[in-house]
Amino acid sequence: MGQSQYLPTSLSRRRFLQYSGGLALSGSLLAACAGTGASTPSSTNNNLPNLTQWYHVYGETGTHEAVLKYAKDYTKANVKVSWVPGVGNEYGDKVRAALLGSNPPDVFELGGPTVDQVKAGLIEPLDDIIADVKSDFLEASLKPLTINGHIYAIKMINDPTFIYYRKSLFQKANITDTPKTIDELITVAKKLTAGTVKGIYVGPDGGVDAFHQIAGWASGGDFISADNKIIFNNDRMGAIYEKLHELYTSGALLPDAPDFWWNPAPFKNGSVAMQWCGLWAMPEIKVALGDDFGIFPFPLLMPRANLLQ
Repeated sequence: MGQSQYLPTSLSRRRFLQYSGGLALSGSLLAACAGTGASTPSSTNNNLPNLTQWYHVYGETGTHEAVLKYAKDYTKANVKVSWVPGVGNEYGDKVRAALLGSNPPDVFELGGPTVDQVKAGLIEPLDDIIADVKSDFLEASLKPLTINGHIYAIKMINDPTFIYYRKSLFQKANITDTPKTIDELITVAKKLTAGTVKGIYVGPDGGVDAFHQIAGWASGGDFISADNKIIFNNDRMGAIYEKLHELYTSGALLPDAPDFWWNPAPFKNGSVAMQWCGLWAMPEIKVALGDDFGIFPFPLLMPRANLLQ
């Protein structure tokens, strides 16, 4: 998170994160620009510093209200929340552009810090702020936020993602088990495709955004080693992405929808029998479909026993 020339030394952006534990510990929070989208200030006290905070628009009911309530209840600064609209990469692009501007916001939500941001002095380490609660986080959660031994963001949430499926459509197609491999997923998606219903939706880009990392892990590999060596250039890694292309050209994929894969609308409205999405969508899916759904993880390239060989 970057240091602001407008904040007194008694309350830097780093202090704001330390004092605002409940909010900070709920995504990856760093620092960016305000003024785009809906902005809501807390009650103003001219004796306090002014802070701006950026969030992307969430679909879950109550999230927006919760953030505004926290900003209002925070008494050590006047907090202005900017609720930034946009789909796909729009929000992240706006944040990264704002960081290069002259008036970035003080706290912002983003996927994680980058080496370029650190080298440019756009964000600063938060080691002292997170020290007391560091043991609450898994090492895997802190690793993407750590550069050169310093932590540059505070984790908000680990959001589980998986494939939702309609139980009734599985039964109708005589499918008795969920796919365990990518080949089985392609086969099942084809079998579930009938009439106007497609087998699966993974986003308008054919799964590039949804699967660019998890597919590699499903091949039994990784991308960068612990000593920062490239390790994704192998046959298994290549094979899993070829399988994603096979799924894309299978005719079983819903090619497009009004929103990306994180919006469960195609699954709820019956356009698809399966959809890659996340835990955040489960409450509204349950309202729409009752118990007529299940979930399973992204399938492996091959049976687990073979991956371990």
